[in-house]
Amino acid sequence: LTLLQGWRRDGLTYEQIASNMGIDPGTLYVWVRKHPEIKEALRKGEEVMVYEVENALYKSAIGYDVTETDQTETIYPDGTKTVTKHARKRHVQPSIGAICFILKNRRPNKYQDKPVVEDTTALEKLDAILKEAKANAVQQETE
Repeated sequence: LTLLQGWRRDGLTYEQIASNMGIDPGTLYVWVRKHPEIKEALRKGEEVMVYEVENALYKSAIGYDVTETDQTETIYPDGTKTVTKHARKRHVQPSIGAICFILKNRRPNKYQDKPVVEDTTALEKLDAILKEAKANAVQQETE
């Protein structure tokens, strides 16, 4: 059960998990329906995976610092070696795509591509004016 949970947490599909187990995917689906403990292990694994993805999305939206390490090895003529490690910190800028995704989904009334107009009075008045103007234009053409 722990292995099933871990595979699901790692993002494996039911088909991939069945392959890892050496069984047909249909067999796994039957087992999931018949054995609540298997279903629960897979659910828990998926839940953890979703939280990890949510955290990664949030981190991508706000930006983060990362430490990168380079390693160089020097071999001297006498055969001795030295390994030098260079660590440097750099900032990963926030992702505009992640920011937009989060805001549009968390605050849909405020952040969306096409805002919803709640007060339609002005639109109705404009529509009436346009209809009247069109009717006047048609009337003038017929006169």
